[in-house]
Amino acid sequence: MEDIAKLYTDVQRSGCPAKMESERHYMFEHLKNPPRQYRPASFWLWNEIPNIVEAKRQLREMQAKGIGGFFIEGKLIGHEAQSKDSLIAATQEICESAKETGLNVYQYDQLAQHRINEPMLRDKMSSSFAHLNAENRVMARVPLKADWSMSLSELKRSIDLQGCLGANFFCADAFYYSIAGANRQFAPPSQFYQATYWEHYKHLTDYAARLGFVLSQGKHSAQVLVLRPGAYSERLDAGVAGWLHALCRVMHSEHIDFDIIDEDKLAAAMCADERLAVADEAYEVLVLPPMQAIRRRSAEKISAFVDEGGKVIGIQQLPTLDSSEGEHSLIRGIFDSVFDPEINASTVHFLDIDGVADLPETLNQAFILSLKRNVSIKQGGVECSDIIFTHRFTKDADIFFLSNQSQRTREVKISVRCDRAPYLLDLETGTCMALPNCTQQGSRTILLHRFEAHSSLMMAFADEPALAVSRPVVEVGQEIAVSDEWEFSVQQPNCLTLDDWAFNTLIQNDCELFEYTTTFKANYIPRDLRLALEQTSGFKTDSGLDLSINGQPVRIDNDWLVDINFKTVDIGAFSRQGSNVVRMIVHRDGWTGDPIPTPARARVMGDFSVTESGALEHSKSSMKNGSWTDQGYPYYSGTAVYRQDIHIAAFAQGQRIVLRADGVRDMVEFVINGAVAGLRPWPPYEMDITALVRPGPNEIELRVTNSLSNMLQNRPIPSGLIEGVTAYLA
Repeated sequence: MEDIAKLYTDVQRSGCPAKMESERHYMFEHLKNPPRQYRPASFWLWNEIPNIVEAKRQLREMQAKGIGGFFIEGKLIGHEAQSKDSLIAATQEICESAKETGLNVYQYDQLAQHRINEPMLRDKMSSSFAHLNAENRVMARVPLKADWSMSLSELKRSIDLQGCLGANFFCADAFYYSIAGANRQFAPPSQFYQATYWEHYKHLTDYAARLGFVLSQGKHSAQVLVLRPGAYSERLDAGVAGWLHALCRVMHSEHIDFDIIDEDKLAAAMCADERLAVADEAYEVLVLPPMQAIRRRSAEKISAFVDEGGKVIGIQQLPTLDSSEGEHSLIRGIFDSVFDPEINASTVHFLDIDGVADLPETLNQAFILSLKRNVSIKQGGVECSDIIFTHRFTKDADIFFLSNQSQRTREVKISVRCDRAPYLLDLETGTCMALPNCTQQGSRTILLHRFEAHSSLMMAFADEPALAVSRPVVEVGQEIAVSDEWEFSVQQPNCLTLDDWAFNTLIQNDCELFEYTTTFKANYIPRDLRLALEQTSGFKTDSGLDLSINGQPVRIDNDWLVDINFKTVDIGAFSRQGSNVVRMIVHRDGWTGDPIPTPARARVMGDFSVTESGALEHSKSSMKNGSWTDQGYPYYSGTAVYRQDIHIAAFAQGQRIVLRADGVRDMVEFVINGAVAGLRPWPPYEMDITALVRPGPNEIELRVTNSLSNMLQNRPIPSGLIEGVTAYLA
């Protein structure tokens, strides 16, 4: 499919618009609405010749959801060569429509060094390669693993991780062209139609665009350089890769920013002022993973670095072989001299350890002796390994981005080696303000900060005085009574998956038939009850399928729910209270390959709840705090509405009313007296509702949305208002 590459629009690999009078002013000015090239781009995979009308509709959807463009590859998975011309024509038309819609089109080109099993190491090496080659744009595909249980909070966490690994341009890896017919053997889910969070996706793209924009400013600033043996283009030994991955994990947990360098770049580095200068960066410490061989030029550069006062840490095994010229005795002599404790005891350290399990403690001790850390993030007096960070600098600002990779709250003490004016850059709103709750002691800024699950913090330090201080962290005051019982309703059909099928082979008129039979129980029959049949490559509903409910034939139409591959049939008129028999007979001509004992997944869908025994029951009109999966909706995916009235006494001017929901799965929209107060797609799940309430009774409504995993994967993942709601004066 090489001709496809000719159809792509311009691929923007680096660069940014002309700056204003200072990089800091430019960054603050454009934080709320960054230029389009910083907006995330989707990875759009077509597993069939795309329907042009549908593709154009999806382009408009992308633009409306804040996406800046999309990546496509020059191939079509599982596609026959004879359809090449049709694919080229469709791609041409879609690319032209993208230009008209205002979307960029990018060609996906993965570098050779990405062929590494560990995602963290692969992506760190990719960003280091970009940093050391003065490339401004560093792409990362997110999330690292996509499935139906993915929430916006987890997507944000994945984006934050990639940002801390050095990326600044995010490619959403969950966009696939499914409307033509999903091929699940190759492609994970699509976010079009199916994802429950799709309506609110722009919250994530706005955040990702601002993060990418800020992390594109200035230069990366790392203290440590890790040597990767050989060249980036060469295959990496599995043992060395394991050590490099372990080093990545340890240095992130110990809050030491670093890059990974190959021997080609090391040979071109400059040694001066106790630093190893590569491109625009100057490193204080060089770390050597266990190595058997090294190039002569690399060994000589390491020796020169130590002679200039630079610090080196060797681990387990030092190289004794020359990997390029065969001068093994020379290499051995260089490292014997460099690591001679009588000569370089204060600048060189060798970690004589057995394996990676011993690395965290010994490497940390070596860093204590070798390095004054730019950033410390402590909880209970020790470095909090759940918080990771990255550091960039411009001509007039230092930028620090911190991310909580844990699902738990972390209250930490942050110490940053910077004494300039501190700013908080709010990536959710695009506003800049003075960093609250911090003090400056000598050359360091000290900050006490509470990280909610998967939350982040972007700080900038500049020479000019900071802006007005933001409001302090809310302190809980008088609590307002909120009941643990709510009016309850759901906005999508509930689901009961039919898994227990009996299989039989029949012979009729010398024709082989496959018979599938199952039952479901019902204490109640809703007005609209549907059977959804999921089509796969081995199961089709368009031909050769006879369906009956309780012995009555049922016609299969083209209606569908959730995905076009989920064909639905109205079975309400054929169902009854008690046991219901579902029977499918598939003619041999409708199948390819051997028969399977279980047909494609079938689901009963409608306005009902489910008893503990699995029978259909009347839908619930009330719900208590806790997971709705334990209260009649184990396999429901979508949005549920919780509603009640609360009484608010008269409150003084200047007081705030805050509504907080704890343990939400997965996101919550706050509606007060019929007006939307705001959406929280990730923690903290709280909202200032002062402007929408009044003394006396007030209707509060919380619209909670979970993932599609409950329905599609038949997994009762806890969903809803798990830990209840509180309201209080602040």
